[in-house]
Amino acid sequence: MNLRERRIEGEWEQLQTLAAANPGIFVAIERVPGEFHVTFANSPAWIRETGEPHVRAEHVLRYVFPRYYPTLPLDAYFMRPVFHPNVDQENGFACLWHEYRPGLTIIDAVQITRSIMAHRCVNQDPAHCMQPGAYVVYELDIPSMIIPACCSPALPAPRSGRRLRITPTLPEE
Repeated sequence: MNLRERRIEGEWEQLQTLAAANPGIFVAIERVPGEFHVTFANSPAWIRETGEPHVRAEHVLRYVFPRYYPTLPLDAYFMRPVFHPNVDQENGFACLWHEYRPGLTIIDAVQITRSIMAHRCVNQDPAHCMQPGAYVVYELDIPSMIIPACCSPALPAPRSGRRLRITPTLPEE
């Protein structure tokens, strides 16, 4: 087993432990080659399918491990894109990492994803902004997760009120 395979195996074990400790948040987890599929409940996020944004509480994500993981970061894709500046409305790609380090894990990705859903964190660098109109929606209450000791994340969970609500300056065309 190579480094990538060992690391993904360890990530899967951590995700299973996290899901077992939080049955009200994790509806389902599935492992397919190179990806984890996670269905979250009780995780409200703004959705803009047609018309005005509205809130939905259940979301399905694909966490994709690139060929050179953990040197390169895992990617996250919402199956139904959420209304957030750092989520691509077309393909659901979520920009999770401001500064990626190989020590970051699926636990960090899950915490950041849920913070994105609740609008608790936003990367305001214009290069990471895919939905500028999403800066106008407001933070949502989201239930906290129990993080078992064996699954401690490398990053602290983003807390409410730790980001500025400013409109980024977009590059001129």
